[in-house]
Amino acid sequence: MKKYAGQILWVFCLALAVAAIWKGKIMSNRAGQYAEHVTLLLQEPVDENTMEMMRELERTQGEEVSFTAWKEEKDERVQAEETGKSTWASLLCISGPSELLLPYGKNLPREDLEGCLMDADTAVELFGSPRAEGMTILAEGKKRVIRGVFSSPKRLIIVQGVGSGQEGFRRITLQRMWRQPIKALGEEFLMRHGLNGSLLRWDLVGGLSWIQELIPGKWSDFSGWIKNLQEKSKELELIARTEKGTLELEYLRLEKKGVLCLILGGILVWGEAFALLGSISTKKFLQTMY
Repeated sequence: MKKYAGQILWVFCLALAVAAIWKGKIMSNRAGQYAEHVTLLLQEPVDENTMEMMRELERTQGEEVSFTAWKEEKDERVQAEETGKSTWASLLCISGPSELLLPYGKNLPREDLEGCLMDADTAVELFGSPRAEGMTILAEGKKRVIRGVFSSPKRLIIVQGVGSGQEGFRRITLQRMWRQPIKALGEEFLMRHGLNGSLLRWDLVGGLSWIQELIPGKWSDFSGWIKNLQEKSKELELIARTEKGTLELEYLRLEKKGVLCLILGGILVWGEAFALLGSISTKKFLQTMY
């Protein structure tokens, strides 16, 4: 057994490296789904009537932009009608298709004011099982039927409507089609609807596609490089100081874990390669000695 201990360890480490890289790739891909679209942070909230006028204007455009406005109300009391159990969760109040915010699982359409989506942990706590579709909850004094259950993020319920708060929506997520430039898409949308706001550039946190935005019109334009770097620094600063919602924290969690898994897998692969090369070199040395 001792004779093959090194080979068994090598195979184990190789399997661990493959698993880490595979897991990291899955997490990075899922995180990329969150950052695929464009998120705007508005200076002033917008209400449902304003949202409807914005949709009417978008329908007149050559290329209509689908969007979802949203806000989060944290630590809301939620009760299950069937079991009477209650718990605390965040309510993600939206106006628009939920698939722009939660890119996997069932979609909650804008017209469904009586339904909701719920995470599995909250469903288990309220109903004793994650299979809670069709069950009814009471949130903010209104009954809602669960249309679908998602695995993560946790402690989150998605509903259509502005919620019980008086303030409207301060975030808008735009659907990005055909790899449209993020900056241009966001700025044109703000200008078209007369909104004051900023882009939350989550793509700066994960991925490197934004690097091309650093390149000025001419490579020799040193002041252009400096200006673009300063602009990216301000965009990162905005992300750092902005209060994160549950979905945004989930994106950061997935991105961080994905990177760590890929790094771990890479280290293990390099270690395996050096061990293999070292083993081959040792065998060749022994052959020359004898």
